[in-house]
Amino acid sequence: MIADFIFAKAKLRYWLDDLRLSQEVWAPTGKEGSLHFTRNPLGEEVITEYTNTKESPKAIFFPPREEIFSYDILPDKVEITPKPPDTTPRVIFGMRPPDVRGLEIMDAYWMGDVTDERYKARRENSAIICVGYHNPPPCCFAESVGVDLFPEEGVDMLLTDLGRTYYVQVLTERGMALITDQFNPAESDHREDARKAKAGVRGSTDQSLELERWEEFSDAEILALPYWDEVYLGMIPSAAISRYFYSGTQFRFIDVPKGHQGTRYRVWTHPHAPGYSRLPDGDDYRPGMKERIRDWLLEMFLYFPKRHGFLGCSGAHRCVAAMPTKHDVRKIIQGVDFG
Repeated sequence: MIADFIFAKAKLRYWLDDLRLSQEVWAPTGKEGSLHFTRNPLGEEVITEYTNTKESPKAIFFPPREEIFSYDILPDKVEITPKPPDTTPRVIFGMRPPDVRGLEIMDAYWMGDVTDERYKARRENSAIICVGYHNPPPCCFAESVGVDLFPEEGVDMLLTDLGRTYYVQVLTERGMALITDQFNPAESDHREDARKAKAGVRGSTDQSLELERWEEFSDAEILALPYWDEVYLGMIPSAAISRYFYSGTQFRFIDVPKGHQGTRYRVWTHPHAPGYSRLPDGDDYRPGMKERIRDWLLEMFLYFPKRHGFLGCSGAHRCVAAMPTKHDVRKIIQGVDFG
């Protein structure tokens, strides 16, 4: 930690309005149950009393539709003009701890062995202000997947709710650059209040997923379990899976022609999309809901952890609170029948 401060909630709207003068600001707006991150909202529109947004904030870093390049088909050649990565400086206020973990999952996909320069540019130019999880809902299972309710890694600033004020921990130089004279130095009693607030909620979202059972079986044995023949029944295919889950971040390319010119875009797709897993030769390696749901779940809880050392699920409970039907990951994973 670089420094700590105390910050009155009443000043938040003015601080965010000041930040908007020099950079893009994203913050939660709307009503509980339909909150979403909005670009450059007025300070007075920003919501501070909430559990989490309905949709994940991953679209800030990986837009649902993004221009890759434009092209011009000439008689003797094709001219391609790439769209430069977006380096706009941003502040994301109000991200909850499960979504901080979600960004770590995204980083593993897009800044690991292969780096996506567009995603990297957005990440490296964004300051993350996390509001600690002092009020997780009963369906939240963040700690079950290893999420710290008050993370001090992966964020530039951590805010702990103390009622009318926030206890502010500045964790990076980027975070320190956001401090203004609206913040006051923290004192020992503020630190003690924050410690008690954190201690009072830690452990409340730890619901055992019984993943230790998986260690007794090989990947091939888990893949072949009869359990997968039934678990997908009753699920309604929904594109929402791409908005709520970090492990559901897949894309495809589309061309939008206009005469001999055009634009290529990268757009989100999802495991329920028609033709999602069809290869150019016509072969479909995930032809039905069974294979798609099974492989999506195993990616989060089996394959991803082996590649990266942590689970590919953020525990943000959107599978419980937002998906149309029977996508409660907790119950699905807890209920795996090994026979």
